[in-house]
Amino acid sequence: MKDVKKWLPGALISIALIAAILYFVDFGAMMAAIRSANYFFLAGAMAPVLCVDARTCKGLADLAAG
Repeated sequence: MKDVKKWLPGALISIALIAAILYFVDFGAMMAAIRSANYFFLAGAMAPVLCVDARTCKGLADLAAG
């Protein structure tokens, strides 16, 4: 916490974005949409998010292998 000028702007922006998400997102409607979604398409949409780079995919494969 030596250099407050470096981390404070980022922390304030992050807090503001989290507050905006909590204010504007209807979590009940979002959960209903996820429950009614086709999970095959949902998994296909989430795969690129989870496997952003080779290290993430390797880490997931290592976790699955035990």
